[in-house]
Amino acid sequence: MTNEVNNRNVEVLFQQYKPLLLGIYKRFHPMFNNKQDKEDLLSEMKLIFYKLILEYDPSRGVDLPYYLKRMLEWRTFHYITKQLKVKNRETLVESLTNGKVNYEEDLENLEEIQRLIEVLSWDDDFSLGKKQRELFISILKDEKTPQQIAEEEGVDVSTIHTRFHFLVKKIEKQKKLQEKREQEN
Repeated sequence: MTNEVNNRNVEVLFQQYKPLLLGIYKRFHPMFNNKQDKEDLLSEMKLIFYKLILEYDPSRGVDLPYYLKRMLEWRTFHYITKQLKVKNRETLVESLTNGKVNYEEDLENLEEIQRLIEVLSWDDDFSLGKKQRELFISILKDEKTPQQIAEEEGVDVSTIHTRFHFLVKKIEKQKKLQEKREQEN
């Protein structure tokens, strides 16, 4: 019974403070270009509002309207900056890879990829980890985008981008080491 009463109270508060929520939304929504992002922003703001109501402690001496206004603005701003960072990283990598890494002309089938992995693994100090190897094959052979790989693995796209970055760094380092060894011989 108490939970049901609390839910009704939250709904009443939500209706009372809806103009505040919409005012903050109106101020921040131009930061996003597409409709889906704007809908996500509004949904997130509603969620933030509900969390703030549940977290509010009147014994702290802060009145509810001031608390809701400041904290809703602050947390919404934090959410937006976080989303924009993720979007900017995705855009950067997509611009570098055109959203897709395609080396089809160089690698025709899995045997060639396997041969390439063997070549990259000739040195005992160099080997691809399981996740790096899977990423390598997914991008080169399966021609998957970072977004597709992230969805399959259930991780954020930035995780795939980071893994890809370190994979490329590792291969570049190995290439330089090999070139150095060839020059010495």
